[in-house]
Amino acid sequence: MQDEQVDRDGQPEIQATPLSTPPPAPGVPGTSRGMSTWPVVLGIIAGVFGLLGFFSNMLGAISPLIMRGLMPSIAGEMSGEAEETVRATMEITRTWSSWSIGFGLIGVIVSGMLLVGGIMLLMRRAAAVPLLKAWAVARIVTAIVGAYVGLVIQRQVFEALRSTMGAEMNHVPAGLIGAATAFGTIYGVVFGCALPVIVLIWFARQKVKDEVDAWM
Repeated sequence: MQDEQVDRDGQPEIQATPLSTPPPAPGVPGTSRGMSTWPVVLGIIAGVFGLLGFFSNMLGAISPLIMRGLMPSIAGEMSGEAEETVRATMEITRTWSSWSIGFGLIGVIVSGMLLVGGIMLLMRRAAAVPLLKAWAVARIVTAIVGAYVGLVIQRQVFEALRSTMGAEMNHVPAGLIGAATAFGTIYGVVFGCALPVIVLIWFARQKVKDEVDAWM
């Protein structure tokens, strides 16, 4: 808008009046009161980990079938203690093959839940929250169970090595082997449960609950 004023010479003087800027509308991205960014960050993290977990668990499900076909030929090319070690390891693999396939397929489903939940979170869908909570509980259970079974398998492998390799394995202290397997088990549980615990804590916040209630 422009206002006319008379200057000292009697001529009209035009002055520009600055336009007032309207306050930012709530909920508009890019404003001081815009949309929160945590769904994007958490959604991307969930999507990446879900995709990686999907393929790694799929590989874990089919690897026993691959090893079942490869190990006899590998053992046939060896002799002496090496052949006995391979055959003992092959027997352990065969014993746990059904478990590995089943657990891998369960991991595929659980990783799929994380992947879908991450995509829904990026779209700001309220249904993403219960899905990710269910994934978190399932992932904690599978992490603990998987770490325990992995510990049992490692002990069986070390016992097989000790029985087939004899004096060579006797030089390795039993305490060192126990410490290594214990560390691997603890690391597996901590790493497997870290993201699920973060997800459960995050969605338990009242501020997050209020925001999710406004989603579709």
